[in-house]
Amino acid sequence: MPISLERAQQLIARAVVSGTSQSVSIAAVVVDEAGNIKASAMMDGTGFMSFDAALRKARTSANMGVSTKDVSIMTSKDPLMQAALHVEPGLLLLPGGGPIKEGDTVIGALGIAGGHYSQDQALLDYALSEK
Repeated sequence: MPISLERAQQLIARAVVSGTSQSVSIAAVVVDEAGNIKASAMMDGTGFMSFDAALRKARTSANMGVSTKDVSIMTSKDPLMQAALHVEPGLLLLPGGGPIKEGDTVIGALGIAGGHYSQDQALLDYALSEK
């Protein structure tokens, strides 16, 4: 079952509220399990590259089934895998992307970009912390 529009919008709203409370202008994108955009938002003052980065983080996470933080850690120990993934223009290994699961099944992913990647990851963790 793919992620519902209602759940996608709720996750986007949580990310935006958290970004606002921390004075970080972000782009947030939810994709379905196939990487198609389900919902998105760009806060005022967000740079144009942030939307693309959030989308790429979400697609990376949906495809890999784990957070981009975890992919980054995995690839840091495997230079060949890291090189292969870095040349794929649709992927982004920076923290800030995470899978949305129903049980053990990936039904989508959320990507956040606009702050330092550590801020993006913290906002992601908050947004995904409540279903």
